Amino acid sequence: MLHWADTVPVDHGLAKVKATYTGIGGISGMLETEKRKFVVDFDNVRIRDLKTAIENGAVKADVSVSEGTVKGVHLMYNSLSKGALVYMDYKPDGGKTAEIRISLVKDGKPVSEVWSYQWLP
Repeated sequence: MLHWADTVPVDHGLAKVKATYTGIGGISGMLETEKRKFVVDFDNVRIRDLKTAIENGAVKADVSVSEGTVKGVHLMYNSLSKGALVYMDYKPDGGKTAEIRISLVKDGKPVSEVWSYQWLP
């Protein structure tokens, strides 16, 4: 179900995307301009001891792209918001438009809403 509003009218029980950050990809200080870094901040993750669940791999980042290549994914606990941060480097495939999607999963089931981004070259 899609909702186009500032807030979802029904609580779906899934973690919500709080913020998205983007910039030049790669390691900080290295100008890997062929890549783009995306950081997605998920808030209100309803999992007991989320930090441990992330550290032991029980919660994972599910990342997909329709074109191009994912060059690295890192999921970490956000101690400030008590949520989760997904870091992902994306390398576009030339001049092709792409759909990028990120969500959190546990035991193969979604625990967050899906963050979706349309890459336009």
